Amino acid sequence: MNYSAINIQGNIISLEILDKIRTDDNFPYQKPADFGLGKGTPLREVIGNAWSEARTLWALYNNKMERLAEDDYGTTETRKLWMTPLLYELGYNIDPAQAEEINGKSFPISHRDKDRDGFPVLIMGYRDSLDKKPEGHRLRMSPHALMQEYLNHTEHLYGLVTNGCTLRLLRDSNRLAKLAYLEFDLQRMLEEDLYYEFALMFRIIHASRMPVNREEIEKSVFEFYHQESIDSGSRIRDKLRIAVKKSMETIANGILKNLANAAFTEKVKAGEVD
Repeated sequence: MNYSAINIQGNIISLEILDKIRTDDNFPYQKPADFGLGKGTPLREVIGNAWSEARTLWALYNNKMERLAEDDYGTTETRKLWMTPLLYELGYNIDPAQAEEINGKSFPISHRDKDRDGFPVLIMGYRDSLDKKPEGHRLRMSPHALMQEYLNHTEHLYGLVTNGCTLRLLRDSNRLAKLAYLEFDLQRMLEEDLYYEFALMFRIIHASRMPVNREEIEKSVFEFYHQESIDSGSRIRDKLRIAVKKSMETIANGILKNLANAAFTEKVKAGEVD
């Protein structure tokens, strides 16, 4: 299925896995208990409540941004009025964080989840691009590049970066052949009333999907989905290879058996053509 507000780059996760999470209640780690919910608490009800809260938060935040001064990036409002409470609905418990220095480079990761071993979250302003270096020397590179470099130089496997309109989950690219991230267009999701995509986002990047600590990152739910995506991709390629081989043989045999190709067939038998 194609999604309007969800974009996959690289092999961080596959569409096949997304579809299974969306449609198969028996897919691994999609029970209420897997999200830390109490017995008898319906997951759909929790997601519905989160959606309702998100719509209310977005309306207030968007109204604030429409009246934002031209020289204001809207960073404080994005962090306090929108992303912190939204991430809370997704199970995160983030607090403002101090910049970290690694090998002489500063990494001003704005927030961390203290319940998940300092899981990194970088929240920028409404007018900031995730792919361009912010104005005013606030960062030494784009927000996306900064988070990617941070993940590549630490034991954190995943991190979130957002400007309020777009939310991205990044993965340590040292373990991948190319950059990979999962992107959610929050603005489109909320303004076009894409509840089913919000529900899928909840199921994919809820805090319970992320590593509890840096020592057990391989045991995290999202890493399981990541590995399943890679394995399913390999299975698909193997099936495709077999199907292509069979198709080529079928076409070739059809040519050879066609009476109109008798002369050509004789040349094949005589070894005159390859």
